[in-house]
Amino acid sequence: MVRKEEVKLDDNTPVEEIDILENPNTESLLFRYIFLNHWCKGKKVLDAACGHGIGTKLLKVLGAKSIVGFDNAEYALEQAEDSAMEGVSFRRVDLTKPTKKDYYPGQFDTVISVETLEHLPEDKADVYLQNLRKWCKKDGHILITTPRRPSDKWEYNGGTHLREYTRKEFGELIAKNFGKLNCGMLGIQEVRVGTQLVSVLTDDLRDARIMVAMIKNAD
Repeated sequence: MVRKEEVKLDDNTPVEEIDILENPNTESLLFRYIFLNHWCKGKKVLDAACGHGIGTKLLKVLGAKSIVGFDNAEYALEQAEDSAMEGVSFRRVDLTKPTKKDYYPGQFDTVISVETLEHLPEDKADVYLQNLRKWCKKDGHILITTPRRPSDKWEYNGGTHLREYTRKEFGELIAKNFGKLNCGMLGIQEVRVGTQLVSVLTDDLRDARIMVAMIKNAD
């Protein structure tokens, strides 16, 4: 039987039932979580901006020691908590505001951010990234995925992506917040072979649809 999840897309869209195995956006995101599992297996993990928690729970099934999902969308957390799973918990957190020093400081071996940065206003990006840094333990890993903007000029078109980044802009933003020597970068290309979506890793980001920053936390 195909598993279904309820997803509310925004405050003006009613909750609707979608098929997570056939919805292309959800399918694509699930492949991202499978790729990040390499850094999550056996680890204490934070899923920043976890949404309705499908990927969060997938990482636990794939072997994360424990995992906490942070999100500020109440409707998403309600859906995430509907199906409880041992070793998985969720917290309502505004990721774009500075957090208290005693709020999960250095608690996580691995912190992941899956396609979230592009949904934030540009002036909130630094605060968000510094929060990820605070929550990650020293010598832990922070992994951030975001779409690559192919053109030099960014024009907001009214969608949910408030700011997309070129390879150069993303690299500069990551280096500013984490230090250039602590970061690596990969790209993800996606192709379909028949009905199967295949994600391919590449170190040449010129044609990559998704950029991945891999950071070793020096703090």
